[in-house]
Amino acid sequence: MKNLELVLKYFKKHKIRTVFSLIIGFLYVVCVVFIPFLVGLSIDEIAIQITDFSGSFELLFVYILIIVGLVVIGTFTQFIFDVLASIIVEVFIKELKDSTFKKINKLSISYIDQHAHGDLVSRIINDSDNISLALTGCFKQFYEGIVTLLVTIIFMFWINWILGLVVLVLTPFGFLVSYTIAKKSNIHFKKQVAVQGDISSFALENFTNYELVNAFRINEKQFDSFKEVNNRLYKVGQKAQLISSFTNPGTRLINNVVYAIVGFSGALLAILSKDSDFILLGASCSIGVISTFLQYANQFAKPFNDMSSTISEIQQGFQSLKRINEIFNEKEDIDEGNLEMVSTTKTLNFENLSFGYEKDRLVIKNLNLDIYSGHKIAFIGPTGCGKTTLINLILRFYEPNEGKILIDSTNINQLTKKNLRKKFGLVLQDSWIFKGTIFENIAYAKENATLEEVIEASKKAYSYSFISRLPNGFDTVVSNDSGLSEGEKQLISITRIMLLNPDFIILDEATSNIDSLSETKIVKAVNKLMEGKTSIVIAHRLSTIKNSDLIVALKDGEIIEQGKHDELIKNNGFYKKLYDAQFE
Repeated sequence: MKNLELVLKYFKKHKIRTVFSLIIGFLYVVCVVFIPFLVGLSIDEIAIQITDFSGSFELLFVYILIIVGLVVIGTFTQFIFDVLASIIVEVFIKELKDSTFKKINKLSISYIDQHAHGDLVSRIINDSDNISLALTGCFKQFYEGIVTLLVTIIFMFWINWILGLVVLVLTPFGFLVSYTIAKKSNIHFKKQVAVQGDISSFALENFTNYELVNAFRINEKQFDSFKEVNNRLYKVGQKAQLISSFTNPGTRLINNVVYAIVGFSGALLAILSKDSDFILLGASCSIGVISTFLQYANQFAKPFNDMSSTISEIQQGFQSLKRINEIFNEKEDIDEGNLEMVSTTKTLNFENLSFGYEKDRLVIKNLNLDIYSGHKIAFIGPTGCGKTTLINLILRFYEPNEGKILIDSTNINQLTKKNLRKKFGLVLQDSWIFKGTIFENIAYAKENATLEEVIEASKKAYSYSFISRLPNGFDTVVSNDSGLSEGEKQLISITRIMLLNPDFIILDEATSNIDSLSETKIVKAVNKLMEGKTSIVIAHRLSTIKNSDLIVALKDGEIIEQGKHDELIKNNGFYKKLYDAQFE
C-alpha cells in the first residue's frame, strides 16, 4: 500500500476531475448492464404477443426505443470516460516524471555517484511509461470491471436470485486462476524491470564513450556484452510473459463452463417454473430471463477477462512504481547551514580533515592547511591521492568524516550551500555544454546577466574571438556533442567563471584540453581574475603552477611536502623528482 501513496496523492490532488470521470464511467456501465434486461423483456413480450395472437407490439417498440437510447448514451459516456481516463493518466505521468527528476536533483552527489546513470534515466523514462500502461489498465479495466460486477449482481438477484447465485459462485473461480498465475509471474516481472535498468545503463555508457570504443576497436566486444545483457532481458521477459499468458485462456475456460451451466440451469428453472409452489420462491424463469442471464454471464465474466489480459502490464507497472518510490524514499541532500556571508572572504582553513568514500578506507588523512586571500595554491600528486576529493569537500558535495573546513573562521557547515557555492568558481577537466545558445551557456552562471556582461567576460577569457566568428555569434546554438571543439568548450567554461567573479577559483586540470597558445591567454586572464582572490589549482603539468604562492604535494591522502617552487626544488624531494621527470 505504501508504494501506491504516490498514485493516491495525485488522485486526491485532482479529485474533482477524477470523481467526474468515475461518475461518467458509472453511467456507461449502467447503460450496458440495463440493455440485456430490456432485451429479455422484449423477448418475453414477443412470446406473449405470439401466444395471445393479439398483434399489439406497442410495448415492444417502447423497449426498442429505450434500448437504442441506452446504446447512444452508453457509446457517448464510454467515449467521454476513455478520454478523461487518458487525460488523467497522462497528466499523472507528466507530474511523476517532473517530480522524479526534481527529486533526483535534490539527492546528494554520493547517491548519484553510487548509482548507474543509465538506470536513473530508465526510472524516469521506462518505468514511468510502464506505470502509464498499468494505470490505463487499472483506471479503465479495473474500475469499469468492478462497477460492472456490482451493478450486474444487483440486476441478477433482482431478476432471478437462483441464477444470480449460480453466476456469483462460479465466476470468481476465473479470478482465482488469474491470481495464482499472477503471483508466480510477478517474480519474473520484478527481475525484468531491473534488467531493463541494466540495459539502459549499458547503452548510455557505450554511447557516452563511443569514440573510445571505436578507437580501441572493441565494437564487437561491446556488442557481445550488450547481447549478453539483452539475452538476460529476453529470458526473464519470456518467462514473465509465458506464465502470465496462461491467465487469459484459463479465465476464459472457466467463463465458458459458467456460461454452459447458466444456460442449463435456466432451462431447468423454466421447466420448474410451471410448478406454482416453485414460483412462490421468487425464482420463476422465462425465455427472456434465460437470454438476459446468458448475457449477464458474459458481462460478469468480462471484467475478469479484461483484468487478466492487462495483468502483465499492471505487474510490470507496480514493479516500476516500487523502483521510482525507492528514489522518493531516499533522503535529500539536507542543507543544515543557515548563515549567509555577504562580505568578501579571505581565508580557507583545513583542520584535522579526514574523509573516505568508504569508512574503512580514508582518502584524506588528518590534513591541516591554511590558505590566504590572493594566494594561488597548487595541489599535486599521483592519481587517487585526494586532490579532487578536497574540492568535493570544500563545496560540500561530501561531508568529512572528521575535522572541519573554515572560511574566515566559520565552519562551512554553518553556511547555506547556495551561499557557500556562490563563493567558488569551478572549472573541471571535463567541460559541460548544454543545448542552447552560447549566451545561455555562459549566462546561467549569473542570474539576470546582460549581454554586455557576457561579452566583457568572454573578452577576458579570450573566448570572444572564436565566438564572434560563429555563424550567429552569441546566439549560435551548440550542444555538448556538436558545435564546439573541446578547447572551445573549456573556454566557455572559463568564461562562466569570469562572469561569476567569485571569491575563490578552483581549476581542476582546467587547461588540459587547451592548446598551448590558448592556455597562455587563459592563464593571463585567470591571473588577472585572481587579483585579490584565492585560487586552488589541481594540475599534473607543473609548468602551469611554478608561480604559485604555495605548492602542496599529496600522497595517500597526506601532505608530504609544501612550499614554493624554488624551495621544493632545493629540497630535492618528491616535487623535484616529479618536476625532473616532466622536463627530462
